[in-house]
Amino acid sequence: MSKDSVMHTPGASQAACPDEQDLAAYLDGRLPPEERDRFKAHLDQCAACREAVAELGALLGVDLPDAPDEVKGRAKRLRNS
Repeated sequence: MSKDSVMHTPGASQAACPDEQDLAAYLDGRLPPEERDRFKAHLDQCAACREAVAELGALLGVDLPDAPDEVKGRAKRLRNS
């Protein structure tokens, strides 16, 4: 994940949150397996990033097969609204 970030989890360093390019790469499956695993672990801890993934996924119209159920549900609701 990039050191520059557009999101921030309270109490976490900004370097911990991915930038928009990493979010897009996660959604379209371009992250290497090791980075994808780190990204998924980060999503488990960061509500702001889960929300960003859901919103970007809804905008891009992609399915989120590896995303947590909460994120998939939020993305589906956003697409249907």
